[in-house]
Amino acid sequence: MFEDRDETLTALSTTLGQLRAEFSSDQEILSMFSQPMYWSELVASRPCFLVGGRGTGKTTTLRALGYRRQARTAGFDPGSWNLVGAYWRVETNLTAAFTGPRIGDDRWIAVFSHYVNLRLCMAVLDYLAWAESEHSVRAVSPAALEPFFASLNLERQLEVSAIQRHIRVLTAELEANLNGSPQDLDRMPLSLLGRPVQLLLEAATEEVLPLGTFFAFCIDEYENLLPYQQRVVNTLIKHVGDARYTFKVGVRSTTPGERSTLARDQPLHDPADYTTVRIVDHLKEQSFQDFATAVCAKRLASGLGWHGDVAELFPALSIESEATILGVESRLEQLRHQLASEGATKAELCELSTLTPMSQYIVEYWATAQQESRLEVLKAALADPVRWRTRVGNYSYAALFTIRSGKRGTRKHYTGWSTICLLAEGNIRILLRLVHEALRIHLSSSDALAPVSPEDQTAAAVRIGETILRELQAQTVHGAGVTRLTLSLGRVFGALAAAPEGRTPEVNEFRVKFGAKQAAVGDAETLLAAAVASGALDAFDGNKEGRSTGGTKRPDYRLMPIFAPYFVYSHRKKRRLTLTSEQIASLASNNPGRTITKLLQKGSSPAPAVELPDQLLFYEDFFDEA
Repeated sequence: MFEDRDETLTALSTTLGQLRAEFSSDQEILSMFSQPMYWSELVASRPCFLVGGRGTGKTTTLRALGYRRQARTAGFDPGSWNLVGAYWRVETNLTAAFTGPRIGDDRWIAVFSHYVNLRLCMAVLDYLAWAESEHSVRAVSPAALEPFFASLNLERQLEVSAIQRHIRVLTAELEANLNGSPQDLDRMPLSLLGRPVQLLLEAATEEVLPLGTFFAFCIDEYENLLPYQQRVVNTLIKHVGDARYTFKVGVRSTTPGERSTLARDQPLHDPADYTTVRIVDHLKEQSFQDFATAVCAKRLASGLGWHGDVAELFPALSIESEATILGVESRLEQLRHQLASEGATKAELCELSTLTPMSQYIVEYWATAQQESRLEVLKAALADPVRWRTRVGNYSYAALFTIRSGKRGTRKHYTGWSTICLLAEGNIRILLRLVHEALRIHLSSSDALAPVSPEDQTAAAVRIGETILRELQAQTVHGAGVTRLTLSLGRVFGALAAAPEGRTPEVNEFRVKFGAKQAAVGDAETLLAAAVASGALDAFDGNKEGRSTGGTKRPDYRLMPIFAPYFVYSHRKKRRLTLTSEQIASLASNNPGRTITKLLQKGSSPAPAVELPDQLLFYEDFFDEA
């Protein structure tokens, strides 16, 4: 371990700070990669769509399939590898170049198909050249290359490295012609989709591609392809059974994407043509917490030489302990005075004092929430203690949000390793940011890597939530609207948590009721889709009745849990409210105050006055009338 705090902070910054960014080399992947629990499903020979939002680990996993990593892990023995993988990240600036009125749609399909051929052949040739230079094996049979040369109109080359250089030149010439005249593109000799790479792999020797081993093209950010370009790639995926290659495709969970091919009557079908691995679903089913623990333990061990239990660094608070920290005793003093003024006897007050502090406070909470007298609630609690214990168990967590309502400082703690994992919602990037920030705050005032205090854990969660909120602006063209919608929804959920009068507790989900105005419906759908795509909202199956009644299936939504500490409401998936498409538009506008106030009203009763948490004071003018 390191000798002083500065040295530890430097090591921590180097170790965990690197994890917040994308890996830049295969060596970093090898040293930092923790095999996910869906790995065995991913490395099968069938094509696979790896589905997940930003930060769920798609890129790291796809790059970990690369042949260089497998050689370092298992030695150069392609026959023992799962796949021979090569990574390709789709760049929007390049795909956008393959469009425009200069040539017809059919010609663009042919040109882009040729480009895909060149990119895939380049990936294979990079592997073959690497195998020859690094491992001194014969990668191809020269005689078997003749059909490949013919498919691309290439002159016969004797060396893999020479072929590699030639393909690189052809690719550069094609990219240059994209900015030239239409005649430049018309004059270009093109190849048949998929044929060159198939012929090239057939020429590979058993030493680099043994019988039964597939070459896997790991395509990341599939959503950056234009619809017609997705159809080109889908066509290759549809027919992988005819060749010795397969595809592993990374795509955001919110992108519907094309599933049609160039043959309009032959779309891709799941599971007939490919499998789908939904990262978050797999992690939830197989314990994201276990995966997160393994990831963080490896990094802390390699960077800081720390080999303890990660969960012990982030201890949780019991409800009773947190209530005490939040100052429940002062609230109980007020409760006793109020009960005495309502006529409570000394015996009733004495019996009240035998209950735990939180059980006592639920008398106040329940009376406020149900708008009953405190004395009536106390009498009911003392008359039926079994029923009261059940109520205390059901409402204690929600009651924590009201103890310091309206006061400055921390109003609710978010502590414990399980809570941190829930806040990340299957997103390993967010989890690493939470860990990094919590340890950074902790080590700024401590000389050792030790359990992080509840205050520091909560401060880290608030800061990361705020950081991600600010990042939403740049995630999509609708970023401004998504940011405003997130702010408004967070304010609604936070105010409901702090003021329970006449309401169900822990409201943090919503369903949208779409009206008859198609323009409003379209605007709301676009905004919600952008919010999900940018990671602000989580969409999940709703309208269970629709499955049996034939109704239109619509998702329900919630803000991603990482925002809960920032807006101060429950991160647990609980109850929902219903919003109209018009209200969605209003909440995403520059003046959401009136709509927020209306949502906080209960019948004819005025909306409760709930002061903004300290961290939201920056947005005081935005909320204005709320």
